[in-house]
Amino acid sequence: MATEHRKVYIPLESNPEVFTELIHKLGVADNVIVQDVYSLDDEDLIAMTPRPVYALIFNLISTEKYQRWRDEDEKNRPVYNGKGESEEVIWFEQTIHNACGFYGILHSISNGPAADHIRPHTPLDHFLRKIIHLDRDARTLALEDNDAIEKAYSEAAVQGDTAPPAIGEEVDYHYIAFVPNKHNNKIFLMDGVRKGPVDTGVALSPEEDFLPKALGIVKDAVSHIDGGVKFSLMALVQAP
Repeated sequence: MATEHRKVYIPLESNPEVFTELIHKLGVADNVIVQDVYSLDDEDLIAMTPRPVYALIFNLISTEKYQRWRDEDEKNRPVYNGKGESEEVIWFEQTIHNACGFYGILHSISNGPAADHIRPHTPLDHFLRKIIHLDRDARTLALEDNDAIEKAYSEAAVQGDTAPPAIGEEVDYHYIAFVPNKHNNKIFLMDGVRKGPVDTGVALSPEEDFLPKALGIVKDAVSHIDGGVKFSLMALVQAP
């Protein structure tokens, strides 16, 4: 039986221009953009990614092999109920159908140094101030019921190079994000269909470049996808 959802979005195309348009509509400063990462291994191609990198957004085909690995990894993990200024990262359970790209964006721009680039009095600024002290269930409802955020998303989702799928049409790809936290520079895997944020066990020293260590974590994620399955990777960066 299919899961019923209160809200359904048009899936986002894996397109840096679409993602950039959406973050700016939400309230991120114009000097922060989304850009493709062209390689996990080639140093020359990796060097084309502007610095600093604030987060990575990973788009993969959600294969049975990947789902088995994810479910095994989640099996003994407690359900996350963090809230307030002391929580290590701001995480949202995905309850809006086909909106995993949006949750990837939301996790990327709400955490770490990226959050410092959210302009005041914008839809995202108002929303984060409202939900910071709410528990997971109250956060999901606040997000589902936020008309300003839904409007920004709807305007961006119809852009791109291909016609968007119909609302409610099933897609086989899934977005997750990798973000640093503000308190101690740990890197977290952020996936709204998990029980909560996942501490990857990887930490950054002060002023250390986020990208190299984050790419190492992405390579591990790739190893859990069936061979030959395509994926894409985008970075939230300071505009060059």
